[in-house]
Order: sequence, then C-alpha cells, then structure tokens
Amino acid sequence: MKIVNENKIFTLISVDKTTEGNSVKLELNGNPFLPREFNAKKYFKYQLVIYGLKNENKFIKEISEFIESYIDIDELENKKLDFWSDGYHIGELEFDGYDEIVEPYEKEDWIKEHKELIEYHHRNSDNSIKDFYRRRKFIDNLEVFLNKEIGNYKTKNEFLTDKQKAVKTNKKAIELANKIQYLIEQ
Repeated sequence: MKIVNENKIFTLISVDKTTEGNSVKLELNGNPFLPREFNAKKYFKYQLVIYGLKNENKFIKEISEFIESYIDIDELENKKLDFWSDGYHIGELEFDGYDEIVEPYEKEDWIKEHKELIEYHHRNSDNSIKDFYRRRKFIDNLEVFLNKEIGNYKTKNEFLTDKQKAVKTNKKAIELANKIQYLIEQ
C-alpha cells in the first residue's frame, strides 16, 4: 500500500513536527468511514513522514488548515510533493525524502474508529432533530400567515363587492393560498 501517487483520497488527521531533524509527520485516514460491505482487512493506519523540508513552518501552517479535510498527495518529477484538497491546490513542497508507514489496525484503532462512528451518529441525529423543528416551525408560520391572508382577502372582497376586477384578483390570491395550504398538507 502506498500514500503518495496512490490516486486515493485520504483524510488529514494531524500534522506534527517530529523530533528527528527537519521532518514532519502527517497522520492520514484512508479507510472507508461507513462501508457498504465491511472488510477488516481493508483498514490501515497511514502516516507520511517527510524529510528535508524547505519552508517547514509555512508548510505546517498551510496544511494544518486542512485537518479533517480530504487530501491527495502526488510526487512531481522535480523532487516536490504536490498537495490537493477537494480540487483546491494547497501547494508544492520541496523535500529530500519521505517514508510511507502503512500498518494494519490494532485494538486501540478499532476502539477509536468505533468512538468516531458513535459521535458521527449522534451529530447526525442532533442535526436531523434540529432540521425537523426548523421545518415544522417554518410550516406552522406559513400556515398562520396563509390563514391570515385568506381572511384579509375575504374581508376585502366584502367591502369591494362593486369593484369586480379587484374581487377577481383577490379570489385568485385566495386560490393560490389554498393551493399552497394543500401542498403543505401533502
């Protein structure tokens, strides 16, 4: 398994400066988050250690903005790594060398993955409840508004009985409001 030039999208988990001189370690996740068919043999830990960086601090600052984002890394012919995130070009980085560390999941990794799935589930559940309440509030406000407008148009029609053009316009508005109410009920 490879990381660079793999034509695989990874999620950037962390960026750390290592104690070994002039190197940076990128922790990546290339595992399927919610696979349709589970296969434990497809889960790995991915780390990319890059040595001999030019403008190391600038690189760490720029790449740190993309933590928890998708990232793609390619090696160019002129000893540069090319970083992309969802079609956005992060930049090119000159380097002396790099190590790709790909290891199978261990028990701690499975526990961490399980905790992330639980957090994901709860976050989605909370968001769907909030969306439901927002939609319900919008529909309730819309129904109140439509009922009020229908009542206003009916009252106007009582006063405008001798002006047939205005009455027809009001009746069309009432019909439209009734159609919208019917759509809401659907």
